[in-house]
Amino acid sequence: MKNRFAIVAIAATVALTGLSYISNMAGAASPRVTAPSCAPASIVAKRGPSDGAAGTIYYHLRLTNTSAVNCSLHGPVSAQPVVGAAHTPVGPASRKIVLAGRGAVVTLAAHHGVTNVLYGVVEAGNYSPAQCGAKNANGVMVTLGAEKYYFALPAQQVCVKLASTTVTGLAPGL
Repeated sequence: MKNRFAIVAIAATVALTGLSYISNMAGAASPRVTAPSCAPASIVAKRGPSDGAAGTIYYHLRLTNTSAVNCSLHGPVSAQPVVGAAHTPVGPASRKIVLAGRGAVVTLAAHHGVTNVLYGVVEAGNYSPAQCGAKNANGVMVTLGAEKYYFALPAQQVCVKLASTTVTGLAPGL
């Protein structure tokens, strides 16, 4: 009986340790930065593939480490639809969406380690003109901590009276 109790106790400890590890990966606990911060000059911002679903287009916005050392990006992610060469804000900032496996810290491998955020644009036609007040945007400014990254996007309408765009936290890859 004592052996069975010991096995159950060990299994419970292993399970709880695994859950703790998973919650740390998902950003639920305070993130620990394990590599030095990425130098802004070593990060290249580029739009990746897009997908559409239920009246929303999702863009994978990639941040790539071009330096010879591992580095980390960290900080809360925010996004603002913009227009023109001056990156003039259009409408309110994006709503933040929490998704499992996406958080506020990611370590990028040397020589082209990649992270991405998902930026969603809801079809302005899903709202009445009175609710939305649609205007054109052709890019997004993503802020990560103190750094800002611009991504050119196809011209599309966003709402100026309500947040019709969303952004997620960082996830490795893609």
